[in-house]
Amino acid sequence: MEKVVNVIVDRTPQEIKIDIDLKSGSFVHPQTKFSLIAIDDASAVKDVLYKIDNEEWKRYTEAFSISQEGIHWIGFRAVDAVGNQSNEKVLDVIVDNTK
Repeated sequence: MEKVVNVIVDRTPQEIKIDIDLKSGSFVHPQTKFSLIAIDDASAVKDVLYKIDNEEWKRYTEAFSISQEGIHWIGFRAVDAVGNQSNEKVLDVIVDNTK
């Protein structure tokens, strides 16, 4: 008895973006929340990762904020179920809590 198996080869990385409304250029408040969104139409997103400045990569589980004033950069990327990895993206922000 023959069986037919359909195979889909997935070589495409995910689309990933950061969701934030920057109304004042790159300036944000310490309570500003950053959300990451990853989309993969083929094999599903396995992990979304981010890091702030030179920290280690962390698994993204919920919106986060940066409380320390000053210039910071947020790196973010995604990996799908078959190991395709998106290119790392970076967002520069300035946390300002000065009245």
